Amino acid sequence: MNDNVIITGTVVTVLPMETFGNGLNKQVIRVETEDDKYPQTFDIEAIKDKISLISSLHAGQTVSAHCNLKGRLWEAGNRCFTTLSLWKIEVVGGVSHKSPDVSQVTEADMIDNPMDDEVPF
Repeated sequence: MNDNVIITGTVVTVLPMETFGNGLNKQVIRVETEDDKYPQTFDIEAIKDKISLISSLHAGQTVSAHCNLKGRLWEAGNRCFTTLSLWKIEVVGGVSHKSPDVSQVTEADMIDNPMDDEVPF
């Protein structure tokens, strides 16, 4: 089973970060799809270091959220829970936000380049 999901839609809200007793931090963004007839709304959660990927988002932005689909059964309540866990997000028409692979960062990547401020067209 492929558990990777991409959801493209508009950020409705960015909920406040929650901290749990075990030290886990979680923040949720609510995204609504662009389907005219039956728009869908999804809560997408960012855990631990992935919270930094959504810190600059705000309502009204269009994003493509790359998520892992996770499910678990809560036996005591005989319920099944499904979670969309964020690992990468792209502002449509903007910049991709994903966790950098530190092993691929070079010294040249860390130097300010005046050409970075140039518009590519």
